[in-house]
Amino acid sequence: MSDDPSIAGEEEAGNFVITNMGSKYDLDASFRTDDDYLARGPFKVHSPDTSEWRWGYRLEQVGDHLVFQDGTAFGRTIMTDSVSIRGSDDGSIIWMYGPEGSRLTVLTLTAATFEDYRKAIPGGIAVASFDDGARVVMAELETKRRARFGLDFDPVLTNRLGLVFRNDSDVTTIGLYHFGPGGRTRKRVDAKWIDCDFTTESWRLREDDDALLSPFLDSGVAAYDTATKHDGSAVPFHKLGQFVFPRFDIDGPEDWGELFDEWDIVS
Repeated sequence: MSDDPSIAGEEEAGNFVITNMGSKYDLDASFRTDDDYLARGPFKVHSPDTSEWRWGYRLEQVGDHLVFQDGTAFGRTIMTDSVSIRGSDDGSIIWMYGPEGSRLTVLTLTAATFEDYRKAIPGGIAVASFDDGARVVMAELETKRRARFGLDFDPVLTNRLGLVFRNDSDVTTIGLYHFGPGGRTRKRVDAKWIDCDFTTESWRLREDDDALLSPFLDSGVAAYDTATKHDGSAVPFHKLGQFVFPRFDIDGPEDWGELFDEWDIVS
């Protein structure tokens, strides 16, 4: 039996719903399994009733049943008492066989590839890793789902990074910051993260009321390091704009730390 307590719990309970697997950790890593979800995804959902696959994400086992988000307001529930669920030998596919009306059907979930994510992200956005691509696609899907509840004003982010820049004719950057939980802030200096007191940063002491912040992808950190090595902290914004996601900016530096605690951040 595995030493992993979460796996051991599934084995002892004997209710893991993918019948030919010992635990969710037998799934392919591209499903992005973690402690909370069988598959964070996003993954591809294939149904006989549709000509093209669709996105799904956040697949979790609730009791003896499965639930995942499929772009609808409340997601999709799979009642496993009438459905057989099996995984492929390599863990990259999950098949769900069961009745639908008077016929049998199969719903298929397959792990996505980096290329799937790159094709799905908004134009003008660049990602350099599989996980960053997954987070961007999930943030887009979750933003659209929330809009069904009238929450389209509430941004969905991929991390806690903020690129700070001046709202002037040159649009030059001031710095890259990580706004951690509880007010802990770090800034990027010489390709390293260092702790800082955000309230006493030099540009804040000058009361620059033209400073703005935009969310910034993990994929852009290396590009920021390279740009600042050559240009110093005042990097032209256009050199880093492809890593700004979602596309918005906000003023009011005194509130930024609290906002990162309030905004939804996908993982």
